[in-house]
Formats: sequence, C-alpha cells, structure tokens
Amino acid sequence: MNKPQIIYNFLERIKPYVNAGTLQPYECLAIGLEVEPDSENYDRLRIQLANNIYDLVDFMRADQPSNEYSWQQDLIDLISYTSFDVHNFYSTARSLYPDIQSHIYSQIRIWELINNKSLTLNINDINDIKNNTLNLILSILDNKSLDDSVRSFIVKKLRKIVEALDYYHIFGNDGLLEILEESIGHTFTNQKYEDFMRSEKSQDWKMYLGGLALGLGITDSIFSIGSTIQGLLP
Repeated sequence: MNKPQIIYNFLERIKPYVNAGTLQPYECLAIGLEVEPDSENYDRLRIQLANNIYDLVDFMRADQPSNEYSWQQDLIDLISYTSFDVHNFYSTARSLYPDIQSHIYSQIRIWELINNKSLTLNINDINDIKNNTLNLILSILDNKSLDDSVRSFIVKKLRKIVEALDYYHIFGNDGLLEILEESIGHTFTNQKYEDFMRSEKSQDWKMYLGGLALGLGITDSIFSIGSTIQGLLP
C-alpha cells in the first residue's frame, strides 16, 4: 500500500471542489474518500487516511529530520473537520495546493523504492515521457520571455532526454539520471538558470523534472535527487 499515493489521490479528487468551494465540508471529504457522506465507512476511512498521513510524515522525517512538517496538522485538521464553517474548511484545503500536494507526490516513487519495489520504465512510460518532452521543447522555444542561455540549456537537455529514451533498452535509467542531475546541478553553477528556477516561469520545467525523477526506477541516487529537487519544485 503506497501511502503517499493514497494521500495524493485524495487531494487530487477534492481539488476541483476545493477550487469551487460550494460543497459542505463533509460532502467534499466524502468525494475524496470515494464514499457517500452517510456511508458507514465514512469515519473509518477518515481515520485510516489520518493514519496514512502520520505514517508518511514519520517516513519523511527518517530521511530529512530537519524539514518543516506543519502541513501534517493542516491535513489532519482537514479530514477531521466536523464543523459547518465552510470558509475555514476551504481556507485550510487551499493552503495544500500546489506545494504540499507536489511534495507528497515526490514521495510516491521513493516509498516504492524503500519497500523494494524498484521499477523500470515500460513502453507506455517511455512514450508518455517522450510526448511530454517534445511538447515542452516547443513550449520553451516559443517562450521569448526566457533568457536565451536558459532556453538553450533546457532545450539541449530535453533533446538529450529524447535520445536517451530512444536507447533506453540499452542504457536503462543511467542516461536519464545523468541528464536529471545536470539539470538540477546547473542551478548552483549558473545564476541566470538559478533565477529562472526560483521564478514562476519555471513551473512547467520543474514539474517535468519532478515527474522524470519519480518515473525512474533507480535505487541509490533517487534520495539525493529527492532532497535536492525538493526546494525547487513548485
């Protein structure tokens, strides 16, 4: 049971209703839990989700004890909500997007790896990443607001990723991992790229890097990547 995946899926299911803010809290939670509000399983599933949240934070603290985890209480408060104060409920819920949800997403593959479920990309994964890569190349090329050196660096890395995917059956994750490490490490050697990574303009690129990191079924290097990329993801 992948607990960060369960929590992420819950947040994803309630997201459109959090944005709309029109349902009563118990109705919104029921949608996230995939039950009817009057179901006999409603409270049991809330308790189970709360336990998953505690377990996830314990899991993350074991690797990164100095990080700040106040969002844990926000999540617990959200699923424990019994009041009809709609404003406070949705205010708490909206504070979880996009940063906390993205952070939880970043733990999904790490959880699998810790539990000895290391994965490699299948043909569908490869095709999906390739399509996303080609689309991002076009987007970066069309974005004239980016510094030329930043655009050039990103496009070169994206084209190398396409090439690495074409030869994935030979080199596996190694080629992709090398590109990922270069893309993150460049933040600390190039000021313009660092400024870009800290700006709102980099959201698509950061999400792409995060998704690529999570898609790799690697063992040792994922932990240093996860720690490094944490401060860069949206």
